Amino acid sequence: MPDELIDKLSTKDYLKLIEDLRPDATMIPDNYTYSDDPLFLSWSQTFRLISFANDFLKLDIPLIGLVKGANALQIDLVVRKQMEMGYVSFAMPARELFREGQLSSSFPTIPLRTPYGV
Repeated sequence: MPDELIDKLSTKDYLKLIEDLRPDATMIPDNYTYSDDPLFLSWSQTFRLISFANDFLKLDIPLIGLVKGANALQIDLVVRKQMEMGYVSFAMPARELFREGQLSSSFPTIPLRTPYGV
């Protein structure tokens, strides 16, 4: 989805789509974080993603947390905050980080755990 369209959609828009489509589960809405964006923009988008995660807790269907970030600190923050909110399933679209060889360096900083302590 183009960034310009993502910027125009509100939480209310996404919740209306979910109400109309009635999926079995849903994921937090996508947003954009690029490693070559100014840090202010990528942090702003990171906080927007966390806000979506919080808003989606009102839904009564299984939720999948979306892990995004332009660097390891942002990815770490997103995962930690979503885990604090109770998310246990995650998706991470990371094409740009993978292409740039940055993905493997991010994982050691992320506290990947399951609800069973494994």
